[in-house]
Amino acid sequence: MPASGVDTLREFWESSERRIDQKFYTAYSIFSSAILDYAVARDLERRSVYSWSIVAYYYSMLHSMRLLCFIALGDFPIGHGDIIELFRDANRWHWPRHSWLRSKIELSGKFRGERFYLTVGDLALGLERSGLSFSEREIASLGDIMEIAKVIRESVNYEGLLIVHQFWHYYLTSELEEAVSYMQKASKMFLEKAVRSFLTFIQGSGCPGNLRGEKWVSFLLFEGDGEKGRWSLGPNPNYGMSSIK
Repeated sequence: MPASGVDTLREFWESSERRIDQKFYTAYSIFSSAILDYAVARDLERRSVYSWSIVAYYYSMLHSMRLLCFIALGDFPIGHGDIIELFRDANRWHWPRHSWLRSKIELSGKFRGERFYLTVGDLALGLERSGLSFSEREIASLGDIMEIAKVIRESVNYEGLLIVHQFWHYYLTSELEEAVSYMQKASKMFLEKAVRSFLTFIQGSGCPGNLRGEKWVSFLLFEGDGEKGRWSLGPNPNYGMSSIK
């Protein structure tokens, strides 16, 4: 999917109505993945399948981060460590070849070069352009939380569970309950930010003149019975997720 003559990702996504539709659909796909993984994790937690619940919560958080990055920049790193590093802003971060969009298109100018750097400030600025207010500190805190979540997720492995279950069943259960509780709270917080961000995205410049956007706003604002999986965001300007239990 070449994009000759296009110097920036923003130019690429705004080059045609078809591209605007594609950007909207990509954002929706990432957003829906975050929701689905959260729902799966919550169901597993309620059935005390803590190990897989932790994994599903982790991926819900990852998709929420990808959504924020995509809204801000029009692309996101494929590697988990890469996107965490970008959010934490430990160093000026080199945009990788293995980002989602760069693996599919050819860009000219600085995006084609090897020395294109991004910081948390770039993320905050990109989100601001989409009508979202995220401070650099808030973005960096998401990266720090995700780094902890990554450690928790990686510590839950099949072999370790088998060994510990044989000798320290109650200790393991207690530790997993604490871990899954942390992941649930963190994942819900990430998802709340994803809901607010996606709603603002489809209401704003992300899809100007796109009538589909109006339908998705109606979907997000629909008040239904949350225990059956429907949204109930209500008129709260913070778009709290009262239906997510």
